[in-house]
Amino acid sequence: MRVFIGIEFDSNVKTYLREVQSSLKPQVVKGEFTRFDNFHLTLKYIGHVTRNELSLVQDIVDHVATLHKSFHIKLGDVDAFKKRNSSIVWVGVTEGKKQLHRVFDTLEQVLVHEGFNEEGRTYRPHVTIGKKMVFNLEKGTSILPLYVDVIKVDKITVFESHRVDNELVYTPIYRVDLG
Repeated sequence: MRVFIGIEFDSNVKTYLREVQSSLKPQVVKGEFTRFDNFHLTLKYIGHVTRNELSLVQDIVDHVATLHKSFHIKLGDVDAFKKRNSSIVWVGVTEGKKQLHRVFDTLEQVLVHEGFNEEGRTYRPHVTIGKKMVFNLEKGTSILPLYVDVIKVDKITVFESHRVDNELVYTPIYRVDLG
């Protein structure tokens, strides 16, 4: 089983993220847009785990959640990580980064202490909206919609990443409320 820890979004936030995708579509030559149901904000990728390791991850999430209170974030910036001849396009967090970093740092510390792999790169909170994207910038720039509401982060979720009918699906398998 392949798992990661993240933040779930309600349908309003997911609808906004789909609107961002739609505004970028005219410029996209090729790529894969993130499925509506897969929108999330990753805190920590774990990878393949056994049943015993999954139980330990759930215990760690329980513990970390007691150490952090709920908080708010805002989404806004659209940017990309360049990968060879394509990009991973994402919507960034404009407010609440410090709180996300605190939760990530706590998760990272406890997970590494328990034998899981260290991240090995700087944590950059974002929501992936497309992968393997190639753009035709000659078509002009899009006016991107803004999401003005704050998003309450009040729980941490463990997701399973798996394929269903050859499509990548992120299924929430464990949720815990923040302190």
